[in-house]
Amino acid sequence: MKDSTRSRDDSLCSILRAISEITALVVRGADRKGFLEETCRILVDRCRCKAAWIGLYENGDIKPVAYHGQSGEFLSSENIEVVDGDRACSHPVARAVICGGPVEHNRHCRSGGDEDAPPQDPNCFGGVALPLFVRGKVSGVVCLCSREDRPFSKEDIEQLGELAEIVSGTLQHLSEADERAAAEKALRQSVENFRALAENANDGIIIIDGAGLTLYANRRAATVTGRTVAELEDRDIEELIRPVEGGGLKQRLLAAPGGAGPFEISFTRKDGSRAVAEVSTAPTTWRENDATMVIIRDITERKETEREKELIHAQLVQAQKMEGIWRLASAITHDFNNLLTTIIGYTELAMAQIGEDGPAASDLAMVMEASNRAAELTRQLLLFSRKHSTSHSSLDPGTTIETMEKMLRRLMGANIEFSVEVPPELWQINGDERKIEQVLMNLAVNAKDAMPEGGTLRLRAENLYLDRNRCRFFPEARPGRYVCITVEDTGIGMDRETVEHIFEPFFTTKSDEKGTGLGLSVVYGIMKEHGGWVDVASRPGGGTIFRLYFPARAERRSAGTREGGRRSELAGLRGNGECVLLVEDEESVRNYTAKALRENGYRVLAVSKASEAADAFDRDDELFDLVLSDVVLPDMTGLELVEELSSKRPGIGILLTSGYSATSEPSLIAMEKKGYSFLAKPFTLPKLLKAVKDSLDPRVK
Repeated sequence: MKDSTRSRDDSLCSILRAISEITALVVRGADRKGFLEETCRILVDRCRCKAAWIGLYENGDIKPVAYHGQSGEFLSSENIEVVDGDRACSHPVARAVICGGPVEHNRHCRSGGDEDAPPQDPNCFGGVALPLFVRGKVSGVVCLCSREDRPFSKEDIEQLGELAEIVSGTLQHLSEADERAAAEKALRQSVENFRALAENANDGIIIIDGAGLTLYANRRAATVTGRTVAELEDRDIEELIRPVEGGGLKQRLLAAPGGAGPFEISFTRKDGSRAVAEVSTAPTTWRENDATMVIIRDITERKETEREKELIHAQLVQAQKMEGIWRLASAITHDFNNLLTTIIGYTELAMAQIGEDGPAASDLAMVMEASNRAAELTRQLLLFSRKHSTSHSSLDPGTTIETMEKMLRRLMGANIEFSVEVPPELWQINGDERKIEQVLMNLAVNAKDAMPEGGTLRLRAENLYLDRNRCRFFPEARPGRYVCITVEDTGIGMDRETVEHIFEPFFTTKSDEKGTGLGLSVVYGIMKEHGGWVDVASRPGGGTIFRLYFPARAERRSAGTREGGRRSELAGLRGNGECVLLVEDEESVRNYTAKALRENGYRVLAVSKASEAADAFDRDDELFDLVLSDVVLPDMTGLELVEELSSKRPGIGILLTSGYSATSEPSLIAMEKKGYSFLAKPFTLPKLLKAVKDSLDPRVK
């Protein structure tokens, strides 16, 4: 009896030592696998067990995960299926899971016919299965097989139950630790994912707390605000983004709990530049605290593009309006030039008849002067908007300047002093006179606008030779001879930044009502066409100087080449009986032209329609030496007429005339390409006779 009592006492002491050692494992913080394996070892070593194993209950099965002992056969079976029924209740392990309490088992289990019971060692005479609990639910079982030829005592099982509670508590602690670790890992992964997305986002992202202080900012936010990421940390949002329209941004960002926007703001970056952003907010959490995510989309370029589109649209409307004005002006000047041709022509004929000493000579001279001024006005009307193709020829720039002088003087008005300086021996250039006139007109208009209170405008020309050293100051220059035309005003001037942009299309410092931004870009383009360049010198309040450099020709200016409104001598311009087919629908112009030609040695057949001219040509094409036709006729264009007549008789002289500019109509542009001679209305008698003479001369053609 004493031996039995001592044996039970020793058994209880062994179990208590096992509990103590298992508790020490918990304190040391072993991992799950190590803890379970070490627990099995302690149970075998301290509790006089032949073997011990622990299984975890998952998905209806007990899966052995740790074992210690001598019998390798003990764990050779598959997972133990737990079924809530009679068959399962005969299995001690299953019964422990189902009933939630300790279940003894011994060799009588095998003899009872339970084939599903785990195999037992031949030297093992008894054992017990104890359930393990996590959060009040069975999560596994610990099984012990005794070395003694008797079952565990009641006291043993109670002590082993306490041991099982310690194991259960440790499993619950480890499970919670695993869950925390998994949650922390998931949080870290979530943060990493957020940072990866945020750092590669096209939008700026700033997270702020309830006070508007920044908790996080991505690289794009730093770029948008013109700062570094470090400069954005722990700063008030209103210090980083200061709307141009004033404060209140923080309140606007934090006022809507469910998020705000998108809304637009204009703000100033750190470097002082202006930016436009589209801002929206959304509620979020940051390190387990409520926060607000501010999304900033930089739309500065988009707004600039929209502004440019609006500007281009406005400029297109302005260009269309100017096109309409040009067409109206062109139509008016066509009719007006026909009238002037008649007035000037008959006045010249009258002056020739009465002589310079006649009683009405001075009166007729006044009529001629007024007519010439009217002709200049029609040219001025078309000069601002005329489309013009390039047709270069040798010309005297001094004569062009003198021709423009009266027009520009009237343009300047009484409050601007205007002076012109042209040397007598100015070199000639190869150029288009009408386009050079347009350059001078555009610069003069700009100069006038720059002197609203009055001032001085100087227009002068000079010969220059640029050697290699002087060419270094002009990127587009080449050594050689040049004619330099200078347009200098005493206006408000320009700063350096403005000067850098003045030749860009549509760039203007004027209001929409005053400028389209095309004047100086046209000047630049015309100078490039002439192989020259423009040099600009200006300063605010100090006026502006434009220097136009034209490559010079070898010929020098000759007094005999100046026409400039002065009458040429008629000697050498009279005809020798040549026959002219005159086609003109305007009766007064037709009568004058026919009379002028007949009085100067030509035979003339005058008709008003192209069909009449074709009929006369068909009757006798050898009769005519020259076809002089208006471009605009009632039944077909003059160009179509002369092409038809030229095909019937190649080589016949052709001279076209019109009240339109020589390049203001498509048919006239085609005429230039075909090489036909052209005489612009209104024309003087010397110009008419010279044009006819040149058209008849094969050398000129």
